[in-house]
Amino acid sequence: MKFYSFFKAEFKYQFQSNLAIAGYAIGIFLNLLVYYFTAKAFLPNVNIPNEFLSRGYFEFIIVGELCLMISQISLSESQESFFKLRDAGVLGQLYFSRLGLIKSLLNNYYSLVLLKVLFIIVSLILSVLFFDLSLDAQMLFRFLLLQILSSVFFLGFYFLSLSISALVGRRNHSLQHLINILTFFSGAYFPLEIFTSSLLKNILSHSPFALQVKLTRNFVYTGHRLHRSSW
Repeated sequence: MKFYSFFKAEFKYQFQSNLAIAGYAIGIFLNLLVYYFTAKAFLPNVNIPNEFLSRGYFEFIIVGELCLMISQISLSESQESFFKLRDAGVLGQLYFSRLGLIKSLLNNYYSLVLLKVLFIIVSLILSVLFFDLSLDAQMLFRFLLLQILSSVFFLGFYFLSLSISALVGRRNHSLQHLINILTFFSGAYFPLEIFTSSLLKNILSHSPFALQVKLTRNFVYTGHRLHRSSW
């Protein structure tokens, strides 16, 4: 199966009608609306020294949450995709052709990535138009570029998750719990500076999700800190 076939099938699976697409767009807008008014109420009470938080809590959350989309699908949605391919008989057909199997899994992964990139683009456009997101064109470009590049790094997590699914033979909810924990302590929703323990702060700041959030914010706002010292 070619990439377009995987993408079309995934798109139809997630959006079975135009009504579903409209509902999805409205859901994105309402989600942004909640974040916007939460930020309005929360920021005046925040007294945490953080260079990124100073740009506004709404922008702090949006940049943090959207940059984790690719990393999250590499662990969570990969399981669902695996069982869809298995139930459709695709895995069985490609079992004796390793090259065909790997190519199909890659096509499946990047169809998920493309859908998330489209989700990110819609979210950013709505944030700029209705919620005064202050990222300029260069910042938005750097943000999207880094998310596409990060899909290569998180490809390893995708195959790890697929391996666990194949080994267990059923959906493993422990991965979703792991994603929730990594997301919560990633620094996407609150600065890790709130923790007083230096050891705990150091451990949390070196999780894959926390590194992704910090690297994205550094790159988006500076454009030249893609090196180890910025991690």
